[in-house]
Amino acid sequence: MSHTYRIIYQKPGECAVFIVPAPNYVGTKEALIKQAVPDGVEYFEVHQSIIPGDDYFREAWDIKDKKIEINMEKAKKIHIDNLRSKRKEIFTSLDTDYLKSIEENDVAKTSEISKKKKQLRDMPLDPVFSSAQNADHLKSLIPDYMK
Repeated sequence: MSHTYRIIYQKPGECAVFIVPAPNYVGTKEALIKQAVPDGVEYFEVHQSIIPGDDYFREAWDIKDKKIEINMEKAKKIHIDNLRSKRKEIFTSLDTDYLKSIEENDVAKTSEISKKKKQLRDMPLDPVFSSAQNADHLKSLIPDYMK
């Protein structure tokens, strides 16, 4: 038996949580709620279709008007943190190139790499992230110097 309902709730200061009944769950909704939802926390029964299909911004989900919405400020932080992980790989490569350029006494290349590294360090402040129209747009925003 497939259940099309979900139970959603959100504790203050945390992201939204949704409960998915197991396909073979035969208990009542009330029993599921009692078991899964913390005491005193408001919850809602919703159709499964309101749960976002992409959980990239899962930690930015908020409940508003019985729907899950993405908090864009939290989403920007998540996206930038994910890009920071990618940035580490780029730094490692640039560090190697930087040392080679010093060994070869290639001042122009050393300067070019220094500029790239500065761009990477400044990435969290890049105004491109402020231009995000919505979560999908934000997710697609990767500065050119990180591609």
